[in-house]
Amino acid sequence: GDWDAVEDLVPEATACYLAASDAYTRMGKYALAGTIYAELAGHLAAVHRREDAAVYYQRAAELTETESPQVAGACLRHAIDHRVACGDYAGALECVEPAICVLEREPCVAPWRAVPATSACARSEVARLTLTQALLHALLSDFPASRRSLEALSAHASAHGTP
Repeated sequence: GDWDAVEDLVPEATACYLAASDAYTRMGKYALAGTIYAELAGHLAAVHRREDAAVYYQRAAELTETESPQVAGACLRHAIDHRVACGDYAGALECVEPAICVLEREPCVAPWRAVPATSACARSEVARLTLTQALLHALLSDFPASRRSLEALSAHASAHGTP
């Protein structure tokens, strides 16, 4: 039916997005190339190709980190979510630290806002990512690393007045 038609078009559509991204990359317009990757990732996620979506979200984050760190952070969070949904806990874990680093440099932007939210939003997201990191370590049976992440979460909470 209709789903088969969509599936048949995915490789061709992906090739078009990649060609556009490559063109922007050759022109040195890395943030634009990254947004093309992010758009591709979103479409792939919509047709349940989560593994591919995660790969392209990570690539988008790499390309947008310098010019658009907020976009990079959002892309990394999407990559984490898709990798976890696919059971790729090690892949998700690889995205956590870069996402935390981006958030610690930039204010958090809520998807519905045109302007940055308070730093409380960024602190909350860092706490969420640190907890995610602890859980991923536990899922991978790296309990010492999980404990370190939980200790970092506790220190983060104490530093920001959260009991």
